Amino acid sequence: MDVRNFTNAAIDLGRLLIEERRVPERKDLRGELSDRGPDSFGGAAVGGRGDSGIGGRSAPNAVATGGIVDLPPVTVPAERVSGQHKHVYADFLFSFQPPLAPPYDPNVDSIDPDGDIGILSPEILLRAYPEFNRLPQKLQELVLASPVATSQMLSFLSAGGRFEFVDGLGVAGGEYVSGVPPVIRLDRESVQVAMNGDNVDYDNGLLIATLGHELGHWTVDSGGGYGAFQGSTFEDYLDYVALGEALAIINEMIIVGEVEFAGEQATMIGYATESVLAPLYSKFQDDGDLDSLTQSLIDIVKENQVWVDNIREHWDEHEDQIVN
Repeated sequence: MDVRNFTNAAIDLGRLLIEERRVPERKDLRGELSDRGPDSFGGAAVGGRGDSGIGGRSAPNAVATGGIVDLPPVTVPAERVSGQHKHVYADFLFSFQPPLAPPYDPNVDSIDPDGDIGILSPEILLRAYPEFNRLPQKLQELVLASPVATSQMLSFLSAGGRFEFVDGLGVAGGEYVSGVPPVIRLDRESVQVAMNGDNVDYDNGLLIATLGHELGHWTVDSGGGYGAFQGSTFEDYLDYVALGEALAIINEMIIVGEVEFAGEQATMIGYATESVLAPLYSKFQDDGDLDSLTQSLIDIVKENQVWVDNIREHWDEHEDQIVN
């Protein structure tokens, strides 16, 4: 087989575009995206003491090899991080290499005997997944601009992960749904605007933050997690779920930082504006204090009364399952 044709075919494989439609022009919402709705709680929503809590499950069909992502200088390496949940932070930086699968010949040497062509580059691997090609083109480029997002996306898609574009999640809204396969939902109108709106750089810069947040939930969910819920009160549970949101925000921060370092536009959003989140991340880049960053984000998450009310409703409906 001609390697050049093979590579081009891999890049072009299964490109799927959702139906395009024009949407009304929207104003810049950089300072207003602080009310991201609560994510799906995944396994932790009804996880009891015998469960693994958020995380703790192995990603189905995801056989990871490799070490640490080749990090840009803006990303704090795990060895510089201190804190109770530094193992989760290390999981965010893990370099995932999926097993060979169609359209790749399992005998790589027959395709690239000298290893000169990079047939298994992350870009070619990602573009071989039809699900990845459903994302707006600019959003795909932003994923590839971040080594951490690229690795996590490979992990998600290798596990059969799917994207759903749904109504009603709000501007650049998203949520993660644990299960087999795992699902990341993105707001349909926001995706449409990111495809063919008047300011695709800005709109995709919002979506990469959302995607980073939901990939954070996926990475925690498919990795070691942060332990089963051990409390007995609603306040205990609120802190427990808020910790999951805080860790997802940290993953978003890492990815946004890497995208911006690559010269692209991205904006930290969700639970607070970038003017609040960016200084917290900058401090963490200086001191590596994960506990301090995590606690600050937990406090921010718990200030969102809509989110708290939703967690309260879930607790009231499932308390027996959560604490037993």
